[in-house]
Amino acid sequence: PDEAPAFALALPGEDTGLAVRAARELGSHRLFRDPLANMLAEGLEHPDPAVVSASCAALERVGGLSAALGMVDLLTHSDERVRSAARKALVGLTGDDLGPNAKRWRAVLSG
Repeated sequence: PDEAPAFALALPGEDTGLAVRAARELGSHRLFRDPLANMLAEGLEHPDPAVVSASCAALERVGGLSAALGMVDLLTHSDERVRSAARKALVGLTGDDLGPNAKRWRAVLSG
């Protein structure tokens, strides 16, 4: 998508509103799944919990299973919204609910 590169640049930025919008916009595209998942994975490391949560939701929508291990690390995040968004995305991506236990998720996803 034409807008994808511009939105991808907004993800690591300091403008939280724009970064959240970027994650949501990127998550609405499914055609370029792998490059979009890679862009959205950057949002998992953003300092603002709203951006991290939006990135989790977007990764679930595009089927970003490649970023699943990054979301496992978020199950122990200090912000409940992030923990909840990560778990919801993991359940949506895998079809399994292994609870909030990061160790169990990591063992299953690592093979």
